[in-house]
Amino acid sequence: MKYELKIFVAGMPGHFTYKIGDNKEQALDHLTNVIRDGYRRVDERDQMVQYMPRLIDKVILTGPDIKSEYPDKLITT
Repeated sequence: MKYELKIFVAGMPGHFTYKIGDNKEQALDHLTNVIRDGYRRVDERDQMVQYMPRLIDKVILTGPDIKSEYPDKLITT
């Protein structure tokens, strides 16, 4: 599995993560869907939980060929 998604939810002490697979387009679809629709999971008590998009602080997609010719910089004062 090449691609992995990490979802940071407001108020949670850590993050949720799952592996997506080897297809970059599928990975980008997962990223887009989480940003647009929120994050849905089944917890350890077999309950489906939906985290609304407004609760998601950050989503990170990692993979081998996610690069940019125009990387940005964080400027602080």
